Amino acid sequence: MIYDELVAAVTAARAALLDSIEACPPSMRLTSPGPDRWHVVSVLDHIDHTQTRIVGLLELLIARSQKRGTLEQADMERVSVNVNYREALPSYGVIPAFPGTEPTGRLEEEIIASLAASAPRLQSVIEMGRGHDCTALVAPHPIGRLNFYEWIYLVAEHDRIHTEQVNEIVRDLE
Repeated sequence: MIYDELVAAVTAARAALLDSIEACPPSMRLTSPGPDRWHVVSVLDHIDHTQTRIVGLLELLIARSQKRGTLEQADMERVSVNVNYREALPSYGVIPAFPGTEPTGRLEEEIIASLAASAPRLQSVIEMGRGHDCTALVAPHPIGRLNFYEWIYLVAEHDRIHTEQVNEIVRDLE
């Protein structure tokens, strides 16, 4: 995958997610479409917790590699993304929310502010991967060990999955 495609995937997925939330009337955002189903604000809360954890993980992987002196400078035009998330994560119901990423009942404004505040950290991590070979930086996920670039792409696919979920919530509430 070309690195700019990776960056574009993250950007496009987040834009689509925000568009789907914007299309949901504010009066419906706190309404659950059924028992044991999240409302739109809960989905946002989960996305924020998940992104914060993924960015923290990627920052930790980079910091450990820098400390060991194993983070090599490289112009990473092409990166290794060898996971087909559309097959591994076909819907939001496949993998339950990880502990610590469940919705916590925060206010929508607080969640939006947190997502906005974490965006520069995500962009910084993404740019760090552009200037270094982070292929060997791996961490486990339920679908397998993911390298640095696969984790970044997971952010995009996670947003894609939850965009579908938000759209489904809106359809079910109309």
